[in-house]
Amino acid sequence: MGAAAFFELAASLVCLGTWPALLEKARRPIDGDGRGERCYHICFLDYALSYGCCGLVVLLVASGGQRGALSLPLGTPGGAALCLVAAIGGALLQTGNACMQKALQLGCPMTTLLPLQAALCVVIGTTANYCLQPDRSDPRLLFSGVFLYFLAILSSSSAQLRHRQVTFDAGAAAAAGGGGDSDGGPRRLLTWRWSLRSSGASASGRSEGAAGADGEGEIVPLVKDSEGIAGEKSAEVEEKIMGGSSPARDRRGRGVGLAVGVLGGLAFGGFTPCFNISVNDQFGWAGRPESGVLSVWAANLIFSISFTLTAVISQMAKLVAKHPGESAWEIARRRYWKSWGRGRAFAVAAGTLCSVGNYLQFDGGKRAGFAAADVVQAFPLVGTLWGVYLFGDYKGAKRATVALLGSTYVFYTAAAVLIALSAETGLL
Repeated sequence: MGAAAFFELAASLVCLGTWPALLEKARRPIDGDGRGERCYHICFLDYALSYGCCGLVVLLVASGGQRGALSLPLGTPGGAALCLVAAIGGALLQTGNACMQKALQLGCPMTTLLPLQAALCVVIGTTANYCLQPDRSDPRLLFSGVFLYFLAILSSSSAQLRHRQVTFDAGAAAAAGGGGDSDGGPRRLLTWRWSLRSSGASASGRSEGAAGADGEGEIVPLVKDSEGIAGEKSAEVEEKIMGGSSPARDRRGRGVGLAVGVLGGLAFGGFTPCFNISVNDQFGWAGRPESGVLSVWAANLIFSISFTLTAVISQMAKLVAKHPGESAWEIARRRYWKSWGRGRAFAVAAGTLCSVGNYLQFDGGKRAGFAAADVVQAFPLVGTLWGVYLFGDYKGAKRATVALLGSTYVFYTAAAVLIALSAETGLL
């Protein structure tokens, strides 16, 4: 039992650390195809739809095709309540994603938003799961691991912020020097690069990604350039890059964005406790456990469908708002359905991996306790590697940044070990 839970959670950690890289790969142009970036909302629709379809496949595979695998306990109020709680969990996951996207649009800094949401996710999720199953985890080891997660989040955010500042200062100094390119044109100022994979601070590994889609500023660009700003002071350079909006308006936008980000963190922290309740029925809603409690695969299917429906509605609403002259049907037919290519394959693979990773976390939580299953919050151990080796994140980083990244790995590894040891069934 302990070995099965260990391998499930280890595989879940790898899946949850890998899918954001695939989704980012889906958005970026393929080398040599002559096309620009794919629309982010289109990519996320591919991701969400494949997530829901994979939920059904997981149910059929995990249940072994046994009779009654698709039956849900909707005949009793208690069973229906458990199904509703599982659906709420899926909706909370997408709500967290939508709040993160909106907070970034409102100007909340990513280096503030991601640690905040990660902290709320870990504190709320792990504490709630421990309170629901206090006999499944050793609280001293569990919360010592949570504290190390905090240190890892702070270290990773510091590394990202330091690297961003160094990159920005170098670009601002080059622009202030009035130098030009070899062709006599204005020098291009390369500013900061933000990536959820390399930040290590994404609250749950389920966030929507870091980048805008097609140059329309949907969230924030991974790489942003500005031309013809030589000779300006650093503060003026940054103001011009960020759009030149008034400080008062920026402060209000950041304040509202921070509040939205807090709501997203609360949502991220709530979806695993919802799943915990739906499969363990700590409040006795089902009455007779043999007739009303959901299996992990059935609850996962409800969770997946709920997530997919809320994600599709959210992304289609944003596409309709972006293209006011087109109906939802026209957007689906002309913009989504005709958007084929290798980018779609990467997005589908991302949704599949995330769905499998979440199921493995849920099933591992059923076996070892959902609080101990939060060991998968160490997914940045995998995600940072993808960011560094696949996308060149932290390229040319200074020694201090590398040291901070190294300490991030140490903290995440130690946290994962302590939380794994906290499981009373013995993950290690």
